[in-house]
Amino acid sequence: GFRGAQVPECVDLRLPRRAPSDQQMSGADNDWNRGITRWRWVVEAANQRLKTFRFFKDVLTWSQTPHVRNDILIACFLFNRWYKPLV
Repeated sequence: GFRGAQVPECVDLRLPRRAPSDQQMSGADNDWNRGITRWRWVVEAANQRLKTFRFFKDVLTWSQTPHVRNDILIACFLFNRWYKPLV
């Protein structure tokens, strides 16, 4: 999980809210968590599509990290070109 992780300031990390141990969550907090769940589903579906490429199925080595951004951009281009959009 991301709780307690060091996150750069340029990243807007939105985590689900937790209820106090002896109380029920408010309606606004429940709505917030449902919104987070919707976005997480879209992100996980995109990750699943990327994993269809053999290159992204396994753990990447440090020697591959300089090129990962370009590789992901190419894979996303291919999906956007020939497959139905996720959203």
